[in-house]
Parts: sequence; structure tokens; C-alpha cells
Amino acid sequence: MSRIIKYALAFLITISVIYSCGRINHELVLNLYQYQVPILVKKENNPVMQLELLSPSSDKIEVKEVRINLEGTRGLSDIKSVRLFSSDNDENFDTYRQFGYDQPPSTEVIFKDQLSFDDTTYFQVSIQLNEKVDLLNKITVSSKYIRTNHGLLKPDPSFLPKNLRLGIALRKHMDDNVHTYRIPGLAATNKGTLLAVYDVRRESSRDLQGDIDIGLSRSTDGGNTWEPMKIILDMEE
Repeated sequence: MSRIIKYALAFLITISVIYSCGRINHELVLNLYQYQVPILVKKENNPVMQLELLSPSSDKIEVKEVRINLEGTRGLSDIKSVRLFSSDNDENFDTYRQFGYDQPPSTEVIFKDQLSFDDTTYFQVSIQLNEKVDLLNKITVSSKYIRTNHGLLKPDPSFLPKNLRLGIALRKHMDDNVHTYRIPGLAATNKGTLLAVYDVRRESSRDLQGDIDIGLSRSTDGGNTWEPMKIILDMEE
């Protein structure tokens, strides 16, 4: 075999390997991310899981269906609705673009819609709770698959969903016309009464100087219900 033929064969083999690697690298990738944060009553949207969809190719990708798994949840009846939002970045939870419609709780929740993207897009799963829940229950969220114009895309089976606790959004932005509540503290009396204290920052979220008082909320049933806020230290202006 001549040297020229050998070089030609080596070149063809190299091109074939590069092409094969390119095909592998162009496969869609689905990553799941989750923080260990409580899901709160009185909060309309609680982000519980982020789905990152990557497409290294320049082809237009169209998402048609997203299936969310709530298997392992203890207390599906605590959930009022499940929502799915899409975003072009992963920095902030954004409710501007909703994918599909609000869905009732079920072990398998299906969202159907049309979304096109080029390289990367993000989905955020959000849960809204009912007004009355069992605070001892936990919610487990995962994703079964995403259906695209290139077929089904499943997450890495090594992903382990977290058991998310329930809680109550005791004080929120603009409750009682207060801009921000910060620096919370929680204590229990000998009788089991819960006492929650916090800054009542009336005009802005900034530290002193400002119109900042100290507020108190009280619960006698283990945190399930709370009495109206009381101002226990009025700092004036």
C-alpha cells in the first residue's frame, strides 16, 4: 500500500471519528436542579424544581409536552395547583411565560404547549398550596420526560428528588402596607406557644436609617394558624 493511500485512509478515519463525536455532542440534554426550600402556604408561586434543556446544535427545538412526577408526595390534597413557567435564563424565577395551564395535583402532571428555542431554555415547576395543610407532610417533585420534535428526552436516572417540607408565609411584601419584613426570629414558650419576631421595614428593604419597627406574630396551635401582627417596639422615624 502506497504512502498516499495510507494518508488518505487515516484522513477518512479521522473525519469519521470527528463526525461520530459531533453526533453524540448534538444530542439534547435534560438537567434537573432543586433546592432544599420549604413550600409555603399563602404564597402564590413556590419554585420547587428547575429543568435545564440544552441543545448544542443550531437546529430549532420545539418542546411539546413536559411531564412532572409527584410520586412519593405525602399529602397530594395539600396542593391547590401545579404550574410550569419557561425562561431564557436561570438567574431568577419568572412567572411571565407560563407553559400550558394550571394543573390539579396528581402523581403524574402533564403540561402541553408549544415552545421553540435554539440552544438553551429553562423550565420552573411551581406549586401553590391550599390555605389549610398538614405541615408534617412533604412534597416530592421530579420530571419523567420532555417531549420534543426530536423525540422523548429523559433526565439522568441518578437525580434524586428532595422531600420538601411545608410552611407558612407568615409575612410578605406589602402585607399591612409594609414594604419588607426581615431578620426573623422564632421561639417557643414553656406552654408551646410560638412567638415569631421580625423587622417591620415600612418604607424600603434597606437597613437604618429608616422607619423600622419590631413586629410579633403568635401561634398557639404549632404554627398552623397565627394571630394578627402586633407591634411590640415602635421605633418611630
